[in-house]
Amino acid sequence: MLRLRTLGALALLDDGRPVAGAMSQRRRLALLAMLAASDGMARERLVGCLWPEQEEARARHTLSQWLHLLRRDLPPGAVTGTDELRLDPSVLPSDVAEFREALARGDLAAAVAAYGGPFADGFSVPDAPGFDRWADGERECLRRLWRDAARRLAEQDGSPESWRRLAADDPADAAATLGLMRALEREGDRAAAIGHARVHARLLADEYELPPDGAVEAYAAELRAAPPRTPAVAPVAIPVDAPAVAPLVAPLVASAAEPDRPGVARRRPWRWPAAALLLLAAAAAAWMAALPEARRAQLLALVTRDALAAEPRRVVVAPLENRTGDPSLDAFGELVADLTAGELAGAGELDVVDARTASLTARVVEGMPRLLRDGDRAVALARETGAATVITGRYYADGDTVRVHAQVVDAASGKLRRALGAVGGARDDLQGLATRVGRRAAALVAASVDTSAAGAGVGRAPPMSYDGYRETSAAWERYYRSDFEGAFAHTARAIALDSTYMVPRLMRGVFHAERREWAGLDSTLRAVAPHAAALSGLERSAYAMLRAQLAADAAEALRAERELARSAPASPESHAHLAHVAVAGVPTPEALAALAPLAPDRGVLLVVPFYWNWTTAALHALGRHDEELAAARRGVRQFPTRNVTLLNMARALGPVGDAEGVRALARRARDERWDGEAVRRRVLVEGAWELRAHGHAAPAAALRAKSEAKRS
Repeated sequence: MLRLRTLGALALLDDGRPVAGAMSQRRRLALLAMLAASDGMARERLVGCLWPEQEEARARHTLSQWLHLLRRDLPPGAVTGTDELRLDPSVLPSDVAEFREALARGDLAAAVAAYGGPFADGFSVPDAPGFDRWADGERECLRRLWRDAARRLAEQDGSPESWRRLAADDPADAAATLGLMRALEREGDRAAAIGHARVHARLLADEYELPPDGAVEAYAAELRAAPPRTPAVAPVAIPVDAPAVAPLVAPLVASAAEPDRPGVARRRPWRWPAAALLLLAAAAAAWMAALPEARRAQLLALVTRDALAAEPRRVVVAPLENRTGDPSLDAFGELVADLTAGELAGAGELDVVDARTASLTARVVEGMPRLLRDGDRAVALARETGAATVITGRYYADGDTVRVHAQVVDAASGKLRRALGAVGGARDDLQGLATRVGRRAAALVAASVDTSAAGAGVGRAPPMSYDGYRETSAAWERYYRSDFEGAFAHTARAIALDSTYMVPRLMRGVFHAERREWAGLDSTLRAVAPHAAALSGLERSAYAMLRAQLAADAAEALRAERELARSAPASPESHAHLAHVAVAGVPTPEALAALAPLAPDRGVLLVVPFYWNWTTAALHALGRHDEELAAARRGVRQFPTRNVTLLNMARALGPVGDAEGVRALARRARDERWDGEAVRRRVLVEGAWELRAHGHAAPAAALRAKSEAKRS
């Protein structure tokens, strides 16, 4: 069922998922939002807000065309009226209509629940400042209505949860702070009430440089002087709408979590007294302030991001856990995952997360605080990649025998679907054991997830040796640390150990292409050519892409990248590389289409700025500079210490003529992977180039002179 969401991120939803294609265009969404938020809106107002630069007759004709398209694509009767237009909420429901209707009938609880966030949060329409001004006014009006309803509801029920909701929306609001303190005192939690006064005073001092509020301080002093009382209620759980600082408690108490158990969703047994919660929240705020800037940005991304919908046919294989006590066997768990993923991908009926994405994402998940993870490691990996099913397991040593236990788990519930049972093999034949486990695990998934895949062939390259795989895994590690020399050394050892394994050769090709070492790439491709017929589908796509890069054939490179992205739909790297090729090659709009399926705060993209690099580059090439600037700002917020996001931002500031902003960015550059002073010059040069290209010659010349001064 179609539904319009306006409170929070603006989107047209179909059964809860955003609609893609033409109905996701910004002006269509803006038009729907304006109709949904009003009892009726005149055509003249719509034209003035959405097409201000067109002459009146042409703008009215444009509006008529858009209305025709909306009426064609929406259910019949959704848009009504002629001169004054309306959106019928019985045909196309919206949260803003439900919010206003709940207010009109006096249902405060329903109104408060319907408010999902600021109206059209973060949404704008290029070249339509009238819409942005209208949306700002609507946003503030709705927020006032919500706060009034939330305050009246809190005064009626008197619960700490209702007052806490108001305090979370505006932590500096003294009236909400007092309301929460009184509610806590009524429930017998005086320490929490006093603690909240301290948090409020610190917030006023740190954020607004204001003294403590007199009424709050007076009530806190009254509570301190009052005789002790016994708490009247049991400890309460952390509410889902707790103050904004509450999620920051998680890293502090992560060590208290029960150990992860593979295949079982982790329980949430902690029930904190409100006093402990507030004291920990205050400590967490101080702890967060002391964290390195990059880590702080990652944690904030974790606690503010949206949930990722699971793809029903997507399967991820988690690297198995090494329970042998022998670090030399660490790579075996990834080898089993790689082979199992290959077996499943060969079946052709499932959407399988490629092994490298699974391995990298598993490491990202491992670095998350436990309370910010969804379930145990394997379940969290599935939810991070959008998989509905995860294969997980562990392996043990028993003398010269290694025993593997694997199972198929439902990611939504964390419940076991099927168990593989123990599979054992000799320690000196780990590759053979991994192959057997991979085939049995793939058959198990086929039986439990998609029986139509059970009889399909494998269709992958010959299995590698264990030692060759271990060297290959180490090469990827070095590559992601930007240690190309180490990466080349490990691939050379992998090739020496197993000359039939083509992955390390293709990896060398990728490294050579990235470094523009065309002679090395040519030599690598000549070595792969005799084995091309035995390559897996994914490997063939990579081979074709490298050949196209060597031949400087942009169209063929784009075709090969499309095939890579199709072969590895859950790999953010393949989509980001497709966007890269599309920006550098022929149809630039394809870059944005390639990036559309990705969530920039999930998996590998949580720690690597691929998404923002190519989003900003594509928008810049398309001339969509307002959107480019918004994307560049989000990239800097997520990666405040990465020089590449500063360069993206410098490029985005040129079209708006913000030379001072470019100077500020240059001051932030640091010794990350390159010399910091060289980066500062590059930021200035990039900004100067864009300023000049967009008609800001004088500030461009000043920046160029500053960059030359730094060079000397």
